[in-house]
Amino acid sequence: VLVGPEVIAVAKSALKLAGSLEWIEFELKEMPVGGAALDLTGVPLPEETLSAAKQSDAVLLGAIGGYKWDNNEQHLKPETGLLQLREGLRKFEASFCSTTVS
Repeated sequence: VLVGPEVIAVAKSALKLAGSLEWIEFELKEMPVGGAALDLTGVPLPEETLSAAKQSDAVLLGAIGGYKWDNNEQHLKPETGLLQLREGLRKFEASFCSTTVS
């Protein structure tokens, strides 16, 4: 069962709704990473995706893998795309926003 696209769709809707309540407009751009990128381009992190992420203020990331790619060589696994993205953005841990808007 793939949950990435469904979760991201709900997260995008929630961001748009929250933004509309505060007069904030989010510009969202979908780019392939992980398994989706492997299927589309043959690599887990296309240069175009890394470039777009570097030019962004934030990255919203859903599920990146699945059983389909379990037997791939390490450099062609979806998780490799996540590691490359973290390296490219110089982020090695998840960051969480703790600021509240009132």
